[in-house]
Amino acid sequence: ASMVKRLVGDSKRIGATPIAFGNVIDSNTGDIAMLESIANALVSMANDNKLVIMNGENAILGPRVNPAIQANVMGTMISIIRSVDITDYNLYSLFIKKGMAIVSNTTYARFDHKGMAVHMNLDGIGTKTEFYERLRAYERGLADFAAMNLDDTAKSGARALGLFGMCEMNGDIPVNSILAHTGTLGQQIGVPIFLEFEQVGNRIMSYKPGVPAYNISGAAISLIDEERLMNPPKPSIGEHLIAIRGKPNPRSNGISDKRKIAVKLFGQEYQDTPEGREMLEFLAEPSTVLYPVFKKLLDENVATSVYHMSGGAYNGKLARPLAENGFYVHMEGLFEPDRREIQLSDAMNTATRDAYGKWPMGNDGFITTKDPDKAIKMIKDMGLEAKAVGRIGGPVVKEGAEYSGVDLKAFNGENVEYLYPVKKAA
Repeated sequence: ASMVKRLVGDSKRIGATPIAFGNVIDSNTGDIAMLESIANALVSMANDNKLVIMNGENAILGPRVNPAIQANVMGTMISIIRSVDITDYNLYSLFIKKGMAIVSNTTYARFDHKGMAVHMNLDGIGTKTEFYERLRAYERGLADFAAMNLDDTAKSGARALGLFGMCEMNGDIPVNSILAHTGTLGQQIGVPIFLEFEQVGNRIMSYKPGVPAYNISGAAISLIDEERLMNPPKPSIGEHLIAIRGKPNPRSNGISDKRKIAVKLFGQEYQDTPEGREMLEFLAEPSTVLYPVFKKLLDENVATSVYHMSGGAYNGKLARPLAENGFYVHMEGLFEPDRREIQLSDAMNTATRDAYGKWPMGNDGFITTKDPDKAIKMIKDMGLEAKAVGRIGGPVVKEGAEYSGVDLKAFNGENVEYLYPVKKAA
């Protein structure tokens, strides 16, 4: 409730009218009763202030969130104001020249919606920050923050205006180094990054006492036109499925299991051992931000749909979306997972199907296209690898029933299926 109250106050401070917000809940356990109490407060404050809750994210971060606190909540607000109503000349000048201003430690960014719909999606790094804390390479988390938010933005065909985050800190975190990297990364991906910093004490915890800890969560704000809203990216039968990968990395999902098994394999301070350090080099490789290549391929009508391998991977992020539209694809020749990915999976006795259901396993994302040669060339020109791994088809018949989704040939030759029964019209 206090978070919404602060956002409303920040909006009205510059004479704007608050209209909507989104939120991220980083919780210790994801306890339903606790989440309901937070949700009820958000809804109550939204109703009291005539606000829309546009989107939200619930991340269970385990012991990284102080169990005595239970949850941390951050929010991003969208307000509306006419330029002629900005009475503070210095603020007006900053908005016109730079598009942003900082007033009383609050960051404001100005944009013209140009008659298009405004979209917001939210996410955070999750527990991957532990790897960066062990390396003291805190700036690397920005790529994960960008990938988790912007790759979702791209799926709808929206155009990102900016990435807005809160960096929560416990201890001595190099703010200037992280800030410098926001500019570098923002230029690389073509999206400005706005980051606020706040010391929150032991509300967030590192892997051991005395080690500085941090967390980044926030929102991507984007615009989407009506035609794209009515016609979201969607493949057609006969199109090719293209796999994309950058440097070997675990993205930023399914990390909790990997954190635990790394300690089990190499010890509590595994970053100080040769074998553990080599593993950490893989675990601490930032996510590949797919938004720039996704956007270019969609803008030039080369890609018809795009997919990233975060949060559910081949099952949740590829098979389900295809199945919802009645499509099926068999994949072969996928990029193989890094040997350290396989080592971690084996150490956890993870079934192959489960591994592909929660980790990228060597493939950062996919697109569908009518022109695979052109798509692959464009992807490679942007510094990533790509190859065709399947074709979109209609439902497959198994044991007399129709199924949609995907099946794939795994790195070990095993066949993995994520298939869903085709629903018949009444």
